[in-house]
Amino acid sequence: MRARLRYSTRRRRVIQGIAGSLAAAVPMARLFAMARKPGVQGLHEISGDVRINEAGVAQGAPVLPGDAVETGANGRAIYVVGRSVFLQRENTRVELAGPPVDPGDDEPNPVIHLLRVLTGKLLSVHARGELSVETENGSIGIRGTGLYVDVQPNRTYACVCYGTADLVDPQGQPLETVRTTHHESPRYLYPQGAPIRIEQAPVVDHTDDELILLESLVGRRPPFLSLGRDRNY
Repeated sequence: MRARLRYSTRRRRVIQGIAGSLAAAVPMARLFAMARKPGVQGLHEISGDVRINEAGVAQGAPVLPGDAVETGANGRAIYVVGRSVFLQRENTRVELAGPPVDPGDDEPNPVIHLLRVLTGKLLSVHARGELSVETENGSIGIRGTGLYVDVQPNRTYACVCYGTADLVDPQGQPLETVRTTHHESPRYLYPQGAPIRIEQAPVVDHTDDELILLESLVGRRPPFLSLGRDRNY
């Protein structure tokens, strides 16, 4: 059985407070106070059916490159891997790739180079650096970005919440480069052979408060807060 990360009593209280805040908006000052020790790795919150590599897991379990994280019909998970943070919704399977990491380390700090979102919905925030997010209908090459994807058989929804991303088709052909500060350019990506490969989409199914929460887990703030943008999503 994989080793669990060891948490102090205080860290457990921090995580419990953060998990509860998803149900309602939380003042920013409180969010940042809860994250005074940023970057605690692994599963911060789970509900319903959550599995890593097909095995059931508990809060505090590590998530490492090479793992596949899957949620069932009633499942949801929040987890930190290196300097990236993920909110995985129901019926979602995500595979993480990067250099091998020893799960026995007390504080593993892995680096992810590639995410495969095979199905479902994933909100994520990432530090500066290049990362490819692959879906059936196209890929998103990001460089320090907030990103929400919803992968369906007939199309992929991709909102670059802030940052820069290159959208490409499954054959690696460029579709568009988007540069955003506050959800300006959500897109639908369609399968190879569809009459339209990419088109504008609305902002759906993810919020600024969720982004603020995820960034707080690694001691960061979404850039739209510094720009004075209203939290209107």
